[in-house]
Amino acid sequence: SLPFLGVQGCESLLQGLQTCMPPVEALELRNIGMRQEQAVALASWLRQIKCLRCLDLRDNDIEDAGAGAICEALLLQDGLEELRL
Repeated sequence: SLPFLGVQGCESLLQGLQTCMPPVEALELRNIGMRQEQAVALASWLRQIKCLRCLDLRDNDIEDAGAGAICEALLLQDGLEELRL
């Protein structure tokens, strides 16, 4: 997994993912210091992509609202094979 990024690092990572080429198929964000606000931002990004197959968000403090936003966004993912919360 990535090193602990904290709030600012998570925000920078999400900004970078907006222009990632080729598209991301697997995203391991375990224990990076992600909080609810960054989880909601990640959910917004997830709504825009269709190629994600694996998402790992374990050991982050995304709280119920962040988890809910992510799960709602993932409903649009046809190819998701693995989700780790």
